[in-house]
Amino acid sequence: MQLILFTGLPGTGKSTLAEALSQMINVPVFSKDLIEAALRRGNITTVLNGSQSVSYAVYEILFMLVEQQFHVHQSCIVDCK
Repeated sequence: MQLILFTGLPGTGKSTLAEALSQMINVPVFSKDLIEAALRRGNITTVLNGSQSVSYAVYEILFMLVEQQFHVHQSCIVDCK
């Protein structure tokens, strides 16, 4: 069971590499950007009062997804900033 974490500056290819690796080793990718986009699309960010709260919520969701993967003894890739 592994946690593979991609971090770095915007536009450096983190998501591209994460998706390519995901295909190669057949493990899911959990993306900070996709979770944040879903929260914004659902207008949940208006309830969260500020960007710091949004970031906190996104990372809490990421950590819960990773925890669940580990609970079932599965690896995952996390694509975050």
